[in-house]
Amino acid sequence: MVRYGIEGFYTNFSEVSCAMLRIGAFSILSSISIHMLRHYDEIGLLTPDSTDPVTGYRYYREEQLSAANRIIALKRMGFGLKEIGEFILCGEDEERLKQLLHDKAKNKVSEIRRLENQLFEICNTICETEPISEFAGSIAVKDIPRRQVVSYRSRIQEYSQEGRLWTALFEEGRNHKISYSDLEYNVAVLYGIDPDRNDIDVEVQKTIDHYSGSGGRLEFKIVEPVTVASLICRGGYSLLKDVNEAVAKWILQNRYEPCGNLFNIYHVSPEGGGSEDNFVTEVCFPVKKIE
Repeated sequence: MVRYGIEGFYTNFSEVSCAMLRIGAFSILSSISIHMLRHYDEIGLLTPDSTDPVTGYRYYREEQLSAANRIIALKRMGFGLKEIGEFILCGEDEERLKQLLHDKAKNKVSEIRRLENQLFEICNTICETEPISEFAGSIAVKDIPRRQVVSYRSRIQEYSQEGRLWTALFEEGRNHKISYSDLEYNVAVLYGIDPDRNDIDVEVQKTIDHYSGSGGRLEFKIVEPVTVASLICRGGYSLLKDVNEAVAKWILQNRYEPCGNLFNIYHVSPEGGGSEDNFVTEVCFPVKKIE
């Protein structure tokens, strides 16, 4: 039997009352490739009405074209196949279907904002023309995890004296059974500069595995996770002024705002002495996004 004048699109089965669409015909009418129809069958998303037990050919009913159209529409909206399967399973549950659409809309709004932020940063990097642009493209926003630390805090006259704080931390640490962590976070926190006293309030921290409580001039504490704008540089303290200015400018240009004390993570640090030129420092500004 031939219907609508489309030769070979339909096949009669004696055991059913309506004509069947062969997979090739269904593919053309639904605009879904045969390969994808087979995949949808495998995952149970759109299964044929029947399969020839001898040839293995798949056959579909005309009514299944509406299901195919729904799959195409949902894919166009950005739904994945797993999500589409859940949508279809909801059937006539209108409230659940609306909720799925609302949830997807919220996700898309978040995705648009993320892409807008990325585009904003790209455009700022392209437009950056000042000398500090040597750092453009190297500043990253990242999360520093929660840490247990032992710390030593004091005042120094200049940044190059910071090594004294590390020496004091380790000397006092010998009196305590401190288990240092394999996760190397050697951190120096800048609490402020006093222009009247002409000194700098600095705390050095080293990550530990065990929290020991009180320890004389040492402090054992938990440092909560924080989001930072960071830039890694190689060299001594004299470089940090330009680096700090570059990161601070980037923060303002990219719709962030500072929300905590500046700190440095030393990947190659002053704790072991050696030349400043070999230091590898990650300058970190705690930040939050301005919505």
